[in-house]
Amino acid sequence: MSAHSRKPAFPTKRVLLGATAAAVAAVIFGSVQTTGALWRDSGVRAAGVVTAATFSLSPGVGTDPNFTFTDLAKPNITVGDFVQKPLTIANTGTARNGLTYFLSKAGPSVTAGPGVTITLSGTVVPTTASCTDTNTPTGTAAFTTFDTASTTTAATSSPRTLAKGASEIWCIRSTLKSVVTVTPPASSTFTIAFAFRADQK
Repeated sequence: MSAHSRKPAFPTKRVLLGATAAAVAAVIFGSVQTTGALWRDSGVRAAGVVTAATFSLSPGVGTDPNFTFTDLAKPNITVGDFVQKPLTIANTGTARNGLTYFLSKAGPSVTAGPGVTITLSGTVVPTTASCTDTNTPTGTAAFTTFDTASTTTAATSSPRTLAKGASEIWCIRSTLKSVVTVTPPASSTFTIAFAFRADQK
């Protein structure tokens, strides 16, 4: 068991959650970050007549679709360790009726070393102060806690609604459950990709 040397038809949004220094945030559309998590927009509208408007999920404060979640960092992560940080998700679009969104899939993408399995959980909290590095947050589950060893692992979650200009906070926790044993022992470097689906109401 080794320590890892962390030295969606409708608009979709993906987020990379880097467990850092060590498990680093990284690749979305080929871009690489050394820490934190990178968000990028991508989307396709279904054919049909729609009212002229735009809508998107956007993390953090402001409307920039590209966002590096630099607060999510923890060096020298070993099996059993977790990283937990608040993530603000906002509807920065102009669609009058708002949108619904949910986490569709998530998991690690190993860029070096043996495979890993992580446990992901998320809770909707009222404030960022409700999500510290070590507390157990209380509130509605943002998605069902699950183990994943791949970015294609489906998540189970109910659609959530965000009115135009509204936002909410998720307290996300990623726990390193296991690292594939190899000889000689080796560390792993990985990113965690979150895929969100957002639909206009």
